[in-house]
Amino acid sequence: ERRLVRTVRFFVERTPWSIRGSACRLPGCDEKTHQGDYRIAVYPGIYSTADFYHVACFEKLVDFSRTDHLSHLHPLTRVTFGLRGLGVSSIPDYILDGGSERLILEWKDTMERLIARRDNIPLKTLDPAIDDLLHKSGSASYRSNKIPGVSDFELSVLSHYFAPIQSEGPEDEEEWNLFEEFMPIRPDDTDGLNRTDSLSHMLNLWHSAKSLANRDKNRLTDGDKRRRKDLGGEKAMAAIMRLSHIQMPDLESSFCR
Repeated sequence: ERRLVRTVRFFVERTPWSIRGSACRLPGCDEKTHQGDYRIAVYPGIYSTADFYHVACFEKLVDFSRTDHLSHLHPLTRVTFGLRGLGVSSIPDYILDGGSERLILEWKDTMERLIARRDNIPLKTLDPAIDDLLHKSGSASYRSNKIPGVSDFELSVLSHYFAPIQSEGPEDEEEWNLFEEFMPIRPDDTDGLNRTDSLSHMLNLWHSAKSLANRDKNRLTDGDKRRRKDLGGEKAMAAIMRLSHIQMPDLESSFCR
């Protein structure tokens, strides 16, 4: 008798609202995640439904410097939601905002590069047009053009709403860059693979900045104002607010195919 083996994936997602919060399955952890917190959902879990963990707790269980662990990690987005077993009506409660999506994918790519460098494994080169879309969109020098294999919908999302750069125009010599501000590791960081908490650290920083940028200006403390200035001032706040957007999947186009 043949048994169907389902691929287990580790999704980074937002915690939906619940009265008691979401319990963490790490033995000994009594803290819960609450609405809007980032968490790891292991799907399918022990009993087919998902098992939930704080990102920092999950980092104690897996070794993301191993390809066989890293390859199972996915941000929950308009592209990956179908793998998570969620109904269409519940997607808005779980799907990530643009900033966390872009940071997680960049973090994963950087980890893959560091692993390849450590293990002396050649990496596939990225199409220059896609590389520019992912890393230069938002800059005054970037020009968005059609890219084979990238839908108009996805091109619009990545080049506008989720662009990593915030610019004030051609004269702006200090464009704000999401990755430069929040990425805890770099492709040339020889010690990057030893930072076992880099994913949770990055998401905590982003979550804090997102909360600050979206806070009522009339309720800012002096400390809040200093932090906003340290993050890059009003240009940074505009970028972070834009990247706080949650992009739903293009369901209408999917049904029409």
